Amino acid sequence: MMSLAEIKALEWVEGVKERFFTCYVDIVNIETEFGWNYISCQLCKRKVKQQNNIYKLQIQVNDHTGIASFVLFDKDAEKIIQKTTMDLSLKNQEPNKVPQEIQNLLGKSYTFQIKVDNYNVKEGWEVYTVTSVFKSESNKHSENIVTNNIQIKPSETLFSHHQTMANNPIATSDIKLLTSLKDVTDDNLIDDVFGNTQLGGRGESISKVSTA
Repeated sequence: MMSLAEIKALEWVEGVKERFFTCYVDIVNIETEFGWNYISCQLCKRKVKQQNNIYKLQIQVNDHTGIASFVLFDKDAEKIIQKTTMDLSLKNQEPNKVPQEIQNLLGKSYTFQIKVDNYNVKEGWEVYTVTSVFKSESNKHSENIVTNNIQIKPSETLFSHHQTMANNPIATSDIKLLTSLKDVTDDNLIDDVFGNTQLGGRGESISKVSTA
């Protein structure tokens, strides 16, 4: 894995026409002036007046070291957009407008493999062709667990202190049931309820929710 700054700093190596590197970047701009697709020959993929409509999407990306432009063709672009050009063309009623599905890429992060050729190295051309998309956008989950519109922090549990237990009608009934057993002392009861949570039935269900 290399940073954009490291890729830009690569030196020309005689006899090496192209090299491949991976980098993890954020998409910060869709360079719409270059369009997002073109018509190509189905067999050779060259640009023609008719035949297949495929992706040619130029995006601006950055990481903590710099910024660059990447070009994604066809299947690699389809992987991150998750729709074919045909799907977008049929849905999009404004040919000159970039479809919303492509605009939704802004702010997302991906690991790309890119090709670095002599034109990039010798001429300083900072537009790189993507050759592989290794993984989708990294999921950045919130630290809070949302349940029934209530946010619960992972560090908090339903049995965080004795007061919570005492105020829980289900837990209270379980305590009364346990205290009626002669072979259970008060100390063991506290250990069972607040330590091992071996309440069974409804109490066991509550324990699972709290540790989920």
